[in-house]
Amino acid sequence: MTTTYKILRRIDRMNMTPENMPVKMMLVGMFSLVALASPPAPAAVVDLVPGSNQISGRLEIHRSYNGLVFVGTVYGLTPGKHGFHVHEKGDLGDGCKAAGGHFNPFKKNHGAPEDLERHAGDFGNVVADYQGVASIYVSDNHVSLDPSSQSYIGGLAIVVHAGVDDLGRGGNPESLKTGNAGARSGCGIIQVVQAPAYQPRPPQHSHQRFPHQTPYG
Repeated sequence: MTTTYKILRRIDRMNMTPENMPVKMMLVGMFSLVALASPPAPAAVVDLVPGSNQISGRLEIHRSYNGLVFVGTVYGLTPGKHGFHVHEKGDLGDGCKAAGGHFNPFKKNHGAPEDLERHAGDFGNVVADYQGVASIYVSDNHVSLDPSSQSYIGGLAIVVHAGVDDLGRGGNPESLKTGNAGARSGCGIIQVVQAPAYQPRPPQHSHQRFPHQTPYG
């Protein structure tokens, strides 16, 4: 329960008298606006660490009606496009190389985010400005934070590459694996901080016993 919600509940319990009525209405309105203005808590976060380059940054992952949304900022990149992918392991060792290949649970070729033939972890490119800062906004429905899904990415790594992802159009075998995106500038673990909104109910066993009751209780 959020602090704002607790305050609203306390205000609601105030005795309704002619003297405090205007104050109560003002407080309810003020804290309702605060609640509406507060951004939703992320479902997962990613703190980026250096790989082949001294990059840094933080990403938030939010659930949406159409999948997941990745937002955040990456610092220390060279200006231009950089491959941006979810990788198959949650290991940041050896300058991010230990994260393995792209997350690809359905054994497809590498492609662009809009392609039918693509890795689940293929997010294309992010663009850094002349100061080396990339503002991230990626919406995708090929990955999930539902632990029961084959596309679950909790605990895996996100990698930002040094080069441009050719989106599988490079005309060589490596293009269909990595997009020729080059070295791994930095990476971070997808840390789930918010469980799914709805959890399945445990099964009810038909042999469950109940205390014997008389007609009179």
